[in-house]
Amino acid sequence: MSRFGPRTARTFSSLQVPNYRRYFVAQLISVLGNWFQITAQAWLVLELTDSGKSLGITIALQSVPILVLSAYAGVVVDRVDTRRLLLGTQLAFTVVTGTLGILVLTDVVTVQLVYALAFCFGTINAFDRPASQAFLFEMVGPDHIPSAVSLNATTNSAGRMVGPALAGLVIAVAGTGPCFIVNAGSFLLVVAALLRLSVPDLVPRRATTGRPGLVAGLRYVWHEPVLRRTLMAMAVVGCFSYNFQTIMPSMIRFVFERGSGTFGIADGINGGFAVIGALLVGGVRHPTVRMVGVVAVLFGAALTFSSTAPTLAIFMLSMPFFGLAVSAFSTTVQAVLQRSSAPEMQGRVMALFTLALLGTTPVGALISGWLIETYSARVAMGMGAVAALSTGLVLLALPLPKVGRGLDESTEPTPSPTPG
Repeated sequence: MSRFGPRTARTFSSLQVPNYRRYFVAQLISVLGNWFQITAQAWLVLELTDSGKSLGITIALQSVPILVLSAYAGVVVDRVDTRRLLLGTQLAFTVVTGTLGILVLTDVVTVQLVYALAFCFGTINAFDRPASQAFLFEMVGPDHIPSAVSLNATTNSAGRMVGPALAGLVIAVAGTGPCFIVNAGSFLLVVAALLRLSVPDLVPRRATTGRPGLVAGLRYVWHEPVLRRTLMAMAVVGCFSYNFQTIMPSMIRFVFERGSGTFGIADGINGGFAVIGALLVGGVRHPTVRMVGVVAVLFGAALTFSSTAPTLAIFMLSMPFFGLAVSAFSTTVQAVLQRSSAPEMQGRVMALFTLALLGTTPVGALISGWLIETYSARVAMGMGAVAALSTGLVLLALPLPKVGRGLDESTEPTPSPTPG
């Protein structure tokens, strides 16, 4: 009990910050809407085409802008007012998502229009992702970053726990259109929360001196072993193991021959345990690259279990392990990156994280789609298992890297003073 209390306090410490509390509540609702869209978009494409390959193309088009623009977006995030940038991206999301909903409700949607709007969504996301991640630092400062990263991941996992199941029910009753309208409205809640933040209480993040460009950001990451190894691990696992939007619905529809309701329940179970994974990471005082390796191995083991499940019942039993591991991996990676990077470089570092997590998805989605069409969804999921296991074992085999200002990763770094 003596350890449990302080660890729990560290997990939720960022909620002591009023600005973050306001943002957290709005983000929780918005993430729920986002999972409505993810579920509905996947099912809409399968209804229009009955093709796993088409679903892979959709995810790839949504991810290509992130691949192309994320690094530049990080430079923008480090130069502009992050809060105002987020206001712009949330309003743009509202327009794109609302348009797709109207197209579906008026029965004029085609897979080509879905492709086009997915591309637009991805373009906005290329700027929104690094901005929202860097903005965590501005809201809570360096001391509460692990907690804020954990709770931010928890909102996504909680949305995933409830959103797909609710979306599956809505799709079964009213079709996919209302899901997109719900998500459009949820973005407006984030806009309202951003407008209500106390600007004077935000922590200054941008430096007053040089190092403004993209090349400086890449050079900075390359010369920091912790950042370099963590981002490379995220890139490999992100490309080959994170293609849930392609593989999961394909497993349900083509392998087990079930409908959208089953898909929603499976993803909901997955999301429920993802909440636990994110909260566990939030209680860790100093997440390390070695910890990234451990959770990568666990993620690969969970994917192996899921891909080889002989029946739907066993596949459902694998979902808790799957959700726990995938959430722990991405949350650990983000916590390591944000804790180990200089405040003035966080926009670029988190843009590279977005690139590694989402920008690699076009390649992975196309490979997964081809494997689903040529072989089966099991093979596509098995590819992800091999990638995660290999990455984790390599990280664990390497010697401990140095952290930032010459500190060994196993050594507790000196806390950075809060700017301002």
